[in-house]
Amino acid sequence: MTMETVSRADWQQLFETALAFKERAPWIDIPDAHYFAMTDPAGGETVYCVVLGNGGIDYGLNVYYGPNAAHYLQELTGGTSGPLAGDDREFDLSTQAVTVSFEDRQQLEKEDYELIRSLGYKFRGANEWPAFRSYVPGQHSWLPNREQVLLLAAGLEQASGVWERHRAQEGAPKGQEQRLHLVPHPDGNGGIVWSEEWQPWRLPGKLQLDGPPYEYPGEFRLKQAAAKAKAKLDEVWEADYGYAPVPVAGADGRAIYPRLLLWANGDNGMILGVKLAEPADCRALFVEQLLDLLEAAGGKPAHIDVASRKAYQALKPSADKLGIAIRLNLQAAALLHAREAIESGM
Repeated sequence: MTMETVSRADWQQLFETALAFKERAPWIDIPDAHYFAMTDPAGGETVYCVVLGNGGIDYGLNVYYGPNAAHYLQELTGGTSGPLAGDDREFDLSTQAVTVSFEDRQQLEKEDYELIRSLGYKFRGANEWPAFRSYVPGQHSWLPNREQVLLLAAGLEQASGVWERHRAQEGAPKGQEQRLHLVPHPDGNGGIVWSEEWQPWRLPGKLQLDGPPYEYPGEFRLKQAAAKAKAKLDEVWEADYGYAPVPVAGADGRAIYPRLLLWANGDNGMILGVKLAEPADCRALFVEQLLDLLEAAGGKPAHIDVASRKAYQALKPSADKLGIAIRLNLQAAALLHAREAIESGM
């Protein structure tokens, strides 16, 4: 999505649509898990709309988009069992969505309050103040751009329509085997009409954030490191990478969460290597950390324990070429202690 400027008219349309959605309170009848699919009228992408509030805690609407939206939601509502099982921070920072929530005044950020004032709106009371957010993987939440504003407005309008059908018992899930999918069509007069389709309640496949096992492109560098690491070391190395807990300012002013790339000696707990990397895809740097460690040690560890599935995917092909056994160990103790020590100082 682009970063096109949001006009005053765009914001006003979004506020009015959000307030109409809130007045109808569709969460009274629609559980969070009964989210529906919608084709984005502007881009043609299938997105997923979750009405929040049935549990009486958070009120609003989340619209998830992107190639992982369907399976991300299946993980979120069904319990994480895919590649990010046990990797809560990675899962949370993989969200790709645009949202509105209705908050108390003290929960608003400065930009929320300034936006409300600039448009002339006034609110009073708990869960009355609308706050709009864009979530992008690896970044702090931010005000949405124009495409996201229009997408959220469409989602709010359709969520109100789902509410109407649900009240008439027409839009309820068919035995929890099919999920409602709303599809826009031009009406010939410059407007849109919507049709209903049904898709499987749970789509086949699993969440795929890092793709297949990573193939490091530096073949010569791999051979060079293997030639320098002749000795067989009687020790275990532990490794992982993930988002750091504290964001830093990005080039566009939006806060980003850097990647923390960490290696530790599993026998004595010594930290072998640590690096902060800005790019979300840091797998090349992660492999290069291994190559640097091999060259510095002059030998190969007995094996490497990696503490997440994504780290396993990142290292496995290179480790195989280097003749190093690699294992998935979600409870790598030395790495856990090293991470806690480093993050406590951030």
